[in-house]
Amino acid sequence: MDEAAANVALQSDRMIQKAIHSQFEGATAITIVHRLNTVIGDSDRILVLDHGKVVEFGKSWELLLLEYKGWFKGTVAGTGPENEAALMKVAKDLWARRHL
Repeated sequence: MDEAAANVALQSDRMIQKAIHSQFEGATAITIVHRLNTVIGDSDRILVLDHGKVVEFGKSWELLLLEYKGWFKGTVAGTGPENEAALMKVAKDLWARRHL
């Protein structure tokens, strides 16, 4: 699915993502996104491509903990300190929910 909510408000995006997850619960979904909010808290794994080549693959929290500044981590950092902190919290909370 190529970012079904690319041109809608954030609240509408959340509603669309909730509908997708409820309709396809238990299924494998591959979603192409550009909004970090969409991918960071809802995806089991994140695949980062650069010019068609895989540069990173893993869980959002794992990618954010990498010691080097990877693609995903750099993109999150590029949103600014406040947004970065909020996105880090979302990823950490998702990790905690799935690993407790």
